[in-house]
Amino acid sequence: MQGPYRTRVNPPAEFDDFWRRVERRRRALGRLPRVSAVFVLLPTLAFSTLELLSPAPPSAPALVRRSIGLSMREPFGLVVAARGATARTGALPPGVPRPELGAAQLGAVQAAITADASASLSRCYAKAREHEPLLSGALVVAVAVKPGREARAVATGRVELLASLGRCASRALEDVRYPASKELLWIHYPLWFEASPG
Repeated sequence: MQGPYRTRVNPPAEFDDFWRRVERRRRALGRLPRVSAVFVLLPTLAFSTLELLSPAPPSAPALVRRSIGLSMREPFGLVVAARGATARTGALPPGVPRPELGAAQLGAVQAAITADASASLSRCYAKAREHEPLLSGALVVAVAVKPGREARAVATGRVELLASLGRCASRALEDVRYPASKELLWIHYPLWFEASPG
């Protein structure tokens, strides 16, 4: 065949090479899902194996018991009203660990806090209720007492209670004359602020 269209009809020399390259690419793209699946599955298997080998967390009932606390027969905590404060028995608030003190030491700590902090806590609460008459709820004050009886305290609880009573409650529990101890005393002390009628 002659003429200007001759090159279009005759296949070029690279024609077979072109189709070979197209076929290679099609096969490579066919392997892509398998390769990507390997990259997805290997980390998943590694993490699940690590999870199986790691120690199991404590059982839910033990965790709940530890975080909520058991009912205390001996008084631990104060119920604070504007007119005064009284010792409280019963269940500890959520998140308060049971104190790891002997009965005698626990009683001495409770007696010291009741004697030294009740009046100042009641004054704090009465002053806070002048601005917010319906203010009530629970605060937990973490107290660290060094062997020399020097105490540091930090209150935790709802934001509105912390804003009104947190600093005052911490100061009141820092000023308590705690019983002497040879080692650091660490207490999470619950305070319930209740609006008394009238």
